[in-house]
Amino acid sequence: MSYIEILVAIAIVVAVIARQLRGEALTGRRVMVLPVVLTVIGLALLRNEHPTSTDVVCLVAGGLLAFGIGAGQGAMTRLEPRAGVTWARMPAAGLWLWALLVVTRLGLTVVAHTLDAKVAASSATILLALGINRLGQAVVLVPRLLSSGMEFAPERDGRTFPDQMAQRFSPPPLDNQPPGQVYGANQPPPYTRYRQGDGLDSLRSRRRQRRARRYNDWR
Repeated sequence: MSYIEILVAIAIVVAVIARQLRGEALTGRRVMVLPVVLTVIGLALLRNEHPTSTDVVCLVAGGLLAFGIGAGQGAMTRLEPRAGVTWARMPAAGLWLWALLVVTRLGLTVVAHTLDAKVAASSATILLALGINRLGQAVVLVPRLLSSGMEFAPERDGRTFPDQMAQRFSPPPLDNQPPGQVYGANQPPPYTRYRQGDGLDSLRSRRRQRRARRYNDWR
């Protein structure tokens, strides 16, 4: 077992619990990016391992339990508008779900040791289970937020996380389009000043003229 991995996981859990009990502005980056980062790190820690079929069964069972507990945490989180932003807070009863997550993790570790599933029993799977748990919370929390009509709190640059992603993956502006304007916004549809088929008729006419010139030159 790596004690560094265990200490890192404990530090993350303590920080997350403290923020949830205190309450915080709900930002999209924290809700959606952190779970993905933890899950990717957890998978990266397993890249050099060689899990057996028993390991896979234990890992899948642990992932389903962690995801289900995270979904319960997402359903229990209270959402409310505060000072113009969405505020999220976990009630004290949510500590029981965190305790359940720890108990199930310890129980699966004991079972994995009994079944000689060394990979599933190792500390390398702790961050993976934590990331899946956070994914379960996000899967429930994000639809709740969107259906309520509230929005994510802005990030440090003043934009919400969905707006940041939309701008990052949007096409570059045209030469006559001011920066920051969404591509296609307030732009007239192409070829509106031409009747449908004019461009094709013009192309056919030019081809006929070229063929006529070549025929006359041949003669």
